[in-house]
Parts: sequence; C-alpha cells; structure tokens
Amino acid sequence: MITKQQTGRSFKSASEYLLHDKGARTSERVEWVHLENCDTTNAARAYKEMAFSAMHAQDLKEQAGGSRQGRKQEKPSFHLSLSWAKDEEPDRAEMIGAGQSVLQRLGLEKHQTLFVCHNDQEHRHIHLLVNRVDPETGKMNTLSHSKRSLSSWAMEYEFNQGKIRCEKRVENNRALEQGKKPRHRDAVIQDAWERSDSGRAFQAALAERGYVLARGNKRVVVMDPHGKAINPARQLYGVKAADIKARLSDLDLTRLPDVEQAKQRQQEGRQDDPKQQQERKQGEKKAVGKEKEPDQVYDRDRHNQDWEKSIIEAAIAKEESRAGREAFNRKAKSPKRRARSKPAKEPETRPPGETQRESKTGEDRERSALAQEFQRSLSRIAEASRQQRQRLAEGSRRTLQAAASRIRRLGSFADQLDAQREAEAKAQAEADRKEKIFGQQRRNIEETLKHRPPADKQERKRLEDALRDEDKRRSQPREPPSPAPGSQGPPVQEKRSRSVEAFRKAIGERSRPDTPDSSPANDDHKSKVEDFREKMRERRSRDRGKDRGPSRER
Repeated sequence: MITKQQTGRSFKSASEYLLHDKGARTSERVEWVHLENCDTTNAARAYKEMAFSAMHAQDLKEQAGGSRQGRKQEKPSFHLSLSWAKDEEPDRAEMIGAGQSVLQRLGLEKHQTLFVCHNDQEHRHIHLLVNRVDPETGKMNTLSHSKRSLSSWAMEYEFNQGKIRCEKRVENNRALEQGKKPRHRDAVIQDAWERSDSGRAFQAALAERGYVLARGNKRVVVMDPHGKAINPARQLYGVKAADIKARLSDLDLTRLPDVEQAKQRQQEGRQDDPKQQQERKQGEKKAVGKEKEPDQVYDRDRHNQDWEKSIIEAAIAKEESRAGREAFNRKAKSPKRRARSKPAKEPETRPPGETQRESKTGEDRERSALAQEFQRSLSRIAEASRQQRQRLAEGSRRTLQAAASRIRRLGSFADQLDAQREAEAKAQAEADRKEKIFGQQRRNIEETLKHRPPADKQERKRLEDALRDEDKRRSQPREPPSPAPGSQGPPVQEKRSRSVEAFRKAIGERSRPDTPDSSPANDDHKSKVEDFREKMRERRSRDRGKDRGPSRER
C-alpha cells in the first residue's frame, strides 16, 4: 500500500483532473465515483459544494455556536491517493472501505469527500478529494503529523492483509516509536563505497547502477537515476566528509560534470537504453492503425450558440408543422374539398406540360399558404407579447400609485404625530409654569409658618402634616395631557387654584407677627405666649439655682 498526500487552494482544478483524462475533456479512465457527506449526488458538482462550505466557514462557526475568529484558511483542499500492488485486485467495496478507514485515522470521517477510481495504471488505485473544513462546525482540520499517520495506517493495512510489502516502513515506524529519527540511506551508494578503494573505483561502481558522480555547489554529490542530487556523507554510515575527500583524491574534481550536465547525460543514457527503445517500438506497433484523437477543448460560447440555434430551429419546425396541419384541415372542411370527394367525371386528356405546370402551381399555392399562416402565427405571438407588456406596465403603474398613496398616508400620519408632540410640549411647558407658581406659594406658606410663635404645638404639627400631605400629593405622577381637541374636564390652572384654596383653608389665613392686627383672638394668643414665656423663664431660673447647690449663708 502506497499513500500520497497533497494540499491545495482550488477544488475545481483538482476535480477537473480527477474526473477527466489527462489534458482532455473525456473521462475514459474514470472507472467509478463515490461521494461521502455531500448533499449532491452529482460528482461534477461536488467541488462547488466543497468550495461553498470553505468560503462560508465563518458563518458555519457562528451557526455552531463558536467564534468567527480564527486563522485564514489558505489551503482547504486535500488530495489523497491510495495505491495497491500489481498482484492485488481489490473490488469497489474494499477500496471504499480502505478510503473510509484512512479518513477516520486522519479525523476526516465527517468531511465532504469525493472518491474517484482510475484504470489508467497497471495497479489499482483511488483518489480522494477532501474538504478540510468541517461542514457542521466550520473548523479546518490541521492534518497534524499526517504523513506519520498514513505510514502507520498503511503498515497496519498490510498486516491485516497478511503480507508486508515494505520492510523499510516497518523499521522506520518502530524507530519512531522508540523516539529515534529514521534516516533513509541509499543501499547502492553504500555498496559502491564498500566495494571500492579509490575514487575511480567508486565512480565506476556508481556508473554500473546508473548513478553519476557530479560537482555540486559546495561538495561532490551523487546523482541517482531520477536526477536527484544526494550528499554521499549522509548515505554512508560512519564515514565523514574528510574520508570521502581523501578517497576521491585521485580524481580531478574540476573535470567532473556539474549537476545540470549530469542530468543531461542521464537523460541521454535513458534514451540510448536498448531495452527501453525496444519497449517503445513495441508500444508504437500496438498503436499502429489507431488515430490519436485531438484534445477536445470545451468552448462554452459556441455550445450556447449551438443550443440557442437548435431551439430556434425546433420552434420554427414545430410552428410550420402546426400551420401545415391547420391548412390541411381547412382544405378538408372546405366545400371545394367535399365536392372533390364526390365521384368525378372521366378525366380529360391534357398535355403533359400543362399537368406539370398545374402541379407546380399547386405546390406554390401550398407554400404561399404555409408562409401566410406562419406570418399570421408570428403576428399573433407579437400581439400576445405586446399585450403581456401592457399588462406588466399597467401592473407596475398600479403598484407605483399604491406606493405613492401609502407614502402620502405616512406623511399625513407624520404630520399628525408632530402636531401631537407639539401639543404635548406646550402642555408640559404650561404645567411647568404652574408648578413654578405653586412653588412660590408654598415657599410663602413655609415662611409664614417660620415666623409663627412655637406656643401652640398641636396647631403647628397640624400645619406641618397638612404641608407634608400636600407635598406627597404633589409628588404623585400626573396624567399626561390629552391631545384631543374636544376633551372634558377643568383646565390645569383651575385645578391648581382649587388645591391652593383647599390648603389655605386647612391651615387658616393668619398674618405675620409684625403686621398690625387688633383682633381679640390675636390679643388672646399674645397673652398666652407671654404667660408661657414667663413660666419658662421662672423654670430656667429654678433649674440654675438647683445646679449651683446650697448657698454659703445657710
């Protein structure tokens, strides 16, 4: 089992590659497709659903109850391929099960996935296009340690199959479990080093296996058959760079080819390989007689034009056939047609030229009738279209009129609301003015109470209680003034005047002490006050005498 992974930005390009042949619009190499966690059943539209989920990931987070914050999703597309050995023949169910298992190992079992099986290789393999954004939570899978997870999953899959096909993978996974970092060492370079004792021998041993000794930027490197530059010091266990330099001392390093020249020599060697030439010739013989189809390029504008043209032609043909049937029915119902259906007389002998002219004239008349009928049909269609436009225009006009009337009603309502607010403002200003007047009256009454003698405590308490009740009544919220013009009830000024009169009546009207008043009640009150003051002076003098103690005379 071989696994390969790759992340990308675009779902469309990956889907186009998986669902079509290489460089063409055909899909002959696609054996079957399968969808996971997608609402659509069309594989060609699955990438649109994935792209929509990736673009609206923030909204999905908010709907799931999470925060819209997070790192920007740069590469939401994830491409994974699973390849079996040549001698393995898994069926569709087994391949889908393997794909679901590896998705579960990576934590992508709930993500939108497109399975595509190709048959263009000798070995069986499938491709998985996965959306890294969860369609429920809107969070993107980080694919942490995905290569290690895929390696362990492939090893377990081979264990379950009963045959280990990659021993090196088992060794690397065991080293990782022990905390060691595995390192890949090329066995060809190690074998060539062990079999050689000089630089020339080492170069010859590498050339036997297709490797080339080349001159790199800083050191001598080895080019493998695939054109990859390898540092020999990292491939030889226990060998240092100084040891390599000492063994290659018999070589002139300046004459070694550089990396680009070594790649070019390897390509030329592969082209001159007789075995590969024979295989290429056999392939060319098999392909004899088969013309290679050019790549089909999809032209959207041309497709739309052809589609519109076909619709117009079909409509014209249908209209012509209908007009022909109507003309035929009218001819069948006409009196001349019925007269022709009666037994005719013996035909007269006519020259052949005249008969041909009459047949041509009949065909012309039929064509002209069909043309006229088609013209009338077009006129009816144009008239129906004109009536439809008129109805639409009338409906639009009525809608605009209704909207204008509604706007006018809203304007009048706004004017009424402004008038009501203005009336409320005036009433509030008037109430504030009356409140100010009442406050002045209250201050006058308090001033009157302040100058009254404290002789009659019960009367003073009664006045204070009356004043407190009036304050409590005044502190209660007032009812808002009614904006209606025909409202009943006394105005605010009249209510205030009545309340003031009631309060004055409760406390009684009395003049200040400094004002001249010769009423008997006032004289009686003054005498009582003088008596009370005299008694209080005598009491205070007695109290002072007691505080001083007994006199010395005694």
